[in-house]
Amino acid sequence: MRIHRHLAVWAVGVIALAACGERQTVRGADGETVQIASGSAAKAQNVDLPAFLPIYPGGRIESTVGGVSSGATGSQKGGMVVFHVGEAPDKVADFYRSRLDGSGLGERSDANLNGVLMLTAASAEDADRGVQVSVAPADEGGSRVTLVYSQGGA
Repeated sequence: MRIHRHLAVWAVGVIALAACGERQTVRGADGETVQIASGSAAKAQNVDLPAFLPIYPGGRIESTVGGVSSGATGSQKGGMVVFHVGEAPDKVADFYRSRLDGSGLGERSDANLNGVLMLTAASAEDADRGVQVSVAPADEGGSRVTLVYSQGGA
């Protein structure tokens, strides 16, 4: 799965910041801008998910990361959303499989990694356009879902 490399760095680097329960903006030297929000701030943050990748019905957003980066291939936008839903992981994964079927993203993979269902889809024509859906059993029941997306040109 080819998710824009800046987005992957942001997602790893800001997880700890997102745990603060507030909204922050981080600007990189190369023009990258990342919005980080968690808790009540995450619920209010405008999440710019691709149309085919909605929050699962009844999902409770826990944290969001979103931004725009620029590099050798131009500007890309993307982000990450983490949320909890009361449905079983298999049911949630089936919902996202059907959404990915209609996404136009042809490069697909589906894996079960120790009970975490990982669905990925990418564009063969645009290496900066793709998604990753992770669905894990939540400690409190239901599922914890992480959506990571890169939409190519901003």
